[in-house]
Amino acid sequence: MGYVVADLPTTEYATIVVDTVDWLEKLLMAEVAHRAGKATIDDIGFGRGYQSLEKLWKEVLNGLGFLWNQGRNIVFTCHETVDKFADPEGDGYNYYRPALHRNGSSCVTEWCDEVLFCKHRRVSRKADDGKRTVAVAGERIIICNNTQAIEAKNRLGMPDELPMSIESFYGFIQKPEISK
Repeated sequence: MGYVVADLPTTEYATIVVDTVDWLEKLLMAEVAHRAGKATIDDIGFGRGYQSLEKLWKEVLNGLGFLWNQGRNIVFTCHETVDKFADPEGDGYNYYRPALHRNGSSCVTEWCDEVLFCKHRRVSRKADDGKRTVAVAGERIIICNNTQAIEAKNRLGMPDELPMSIESFYGFIQKPEISK
């Protein structure tokens, strides 16, 4: 995997996008299995495959950190999954989190400055028959801070949510200056 990152420092691009990081993780899992001479990461046994996955994630993130230290933006997109939280102080609940294995998810979310969740605001209205209430998708928004239902974070002091537009970020980010 290191050869891919090694080629990137010569780029003139100010922003590097990995679309999607959950599919990158599948490639990393296959690489871990290949290195161990196994068909899948689960064939390694005793959780050692996932420990190796965490180490490989750290290698990839260190390579991307090299680009970040040059002043480049690194953007990951990721699908979401619904997970269950068993609250020891009350009722359990479901929440959205990145669709990564827990080892990979902890590495990636710790490394990232912002973990944002994009969604439609749900709006309800009366159906045409006037009897039922139906939910419709409202405006697209970005959730910027952790809630019980959504894993998110930001280190830029963003509000809990923003409209989904690049202009929403202008007050929080600055244009990268690329060092060569």
